Amino acid sequence: MKNVIKAALVLAVVAMAASCSNQDKEDYPYSTRYLPVVLQGSTRWSILDIETGEVVAKDAFKQAPSAIVDDMFYVPGDKGGIYYYSMSDPKHPVNKEPYASGTEFSTDGLAVASRKGGNLQVIDKTCKTVADLGDSIVQCSMFDRGLAVAGNAQGKQGFVDKQGKVAIPMQYDQVAPFQYCDHTVAMNQQDTAYVDFSFIDRTGKETFSSNSTMYKPGPVFKRDVLKVQKRDTLVCLNPEGKEVPDPAQVPNKILRSYDAAKAVGKSYIVIKDGLAGLVDHSGQQLLPLKYADLRDIASNRLLAAKKGDNYYRLVDDQGKPVGKARIVHVNGTPGTNAVIGKVDPANVAARLMMPIDERGYAGIAKGADVATFYQMLDGVHPEQYNGNNVLVTQMGNVVFDGPIVSKVAGGYSFNLKTPVQAVMATADVSIYPNDTEQQVVDIMAQNMGKAGFVETGGNVFASATGTAVAIGYAKGTIMVVYYMDKAKARPIANEPR
Repeated sequence: MKNVIKAALVLAVVAMAASCSNQDKEDYPYSTRYLPVVLQGSTRWSILDIETGEVVAKDAFKQAPSAIVDDMFYVPGDKGGIYYYSMSDPKHPVNKEPYASGTEFSTDGLAVASRKGGNLQVIDKTCKTVADLGDSIVQCSMFDRGLAVAGNAQGKQGFVDKQGKVAIPMQYDQVAPFQYCDHTVAMNQQDTAYVDFSFIDRTGKETFSSNSTMYKPGPVFKRDVLKVQKRDTLVCLNPEGKEVPDPAQVPNKILRSYDAAKAVGKSYIVIKDGLAGLVDHSGQQLLPLKYADLRDIASNRLLAAKKGDNYYRLVDDQGKPVGKARIVHVNGTPGTNAVIGKVDPANVAARLMMPIDERGYAGIAKGADVATFYQMLDGVHPEQYNGNNVLVTQMGNVVFDGPIVSKVAGGYSFNLKTPVQAVMATADVSIYPNDTEQQVVDIMAQNMGKAGFVETGGNVFASATGTAVAIGYAKGTIMVVYYMDKAKARPIANEPR
């Protein structure tokens, strides 16, 4: 089951440095001066001081550090879990025992983390517990403006405050963090095509409500507006739901002069003839059009790559180099969620059993083929599937009996009649106690009969319709493989952590 089609993100950069004006604080909300980077010629992670350009903790980490907010960050351990570090001592972790999961720290000096087998907890910079979130909260984001998105086992979301108390009830299917301002959007999905949404403030008060027949809301408020889709047009709504001008709108003078332009802080990255530069609001050139790529990371710091270079340099908003580092990878995007360190194995088993039916898996029926998935394939560029027989979908990894495309005269053609061999789904339980995966597999095995399957040996179960299911685990990951033909089913060798 190799050659999986999937998307990859090479460079993750977020604007997050300290700044002064209100607009800067909205565009760059996370106060820090440090950025995790991989330098040219290295495979390990260092930390870059973006004020001075100095490389600190050079090649110190094998795993990628998280975004560094308020001088705090975490790094995954080689044997699992995460360890928090302070920029006051970036070579030694603050916590001696690993957390199972955790968020980045906020500008409030707090994070949310869980121990294996424990509840989510609010912790301070010394990793001292400030508040225990209890059994009812199973997922939590980092804090933004004193509130963190919290989710319960029923899939509803709301907010908790810094004391760990519920500030806005968990009554929404999805809420966005208060990342850039004091309003956010909260949504409830009525069906696959209809969404109710509301704008709420930090007290939970609704200031506007609508639905997806009128607007399709964007993810987050920024500069006190939310971009929404109104029919075929993007418009901006203020917290009261009134349509207002886009505060990040690029002036027409700049739009007419360049192929593309994007507002970054008080300036605009512009592109013409494949080269990027920087201009101010009047169109005055700040950085010449000579860069193959230009990315803002702070109100006066950018990563710039010249044409022909395979690395970035840190520059200020006048194009002056800041330090001498040659950067090939960056990890500066905060947004990790922490999850509770314990779980009911029966709930995990039930979730994994839900898509299983003797006639097919999650709506993928026996007899499905490449044609079944044609609507989700990129028909314009079939060449990207060349040599692949696995397609990643929301239902799981779909494995076909042969390649998805074949080379033909003039290009590639989809093999529409190639049948589905199997669908593979996984569940990572590595943050939970070591016997969790065995408990889940045992519960699933006990319940396969209710789904119309009989064990044939080695946790492989066959149905009267000729389909089969294999269940097992490897190093904290539970695997479920649904075979369309039971003759092709193979047992999964269990591998403990």
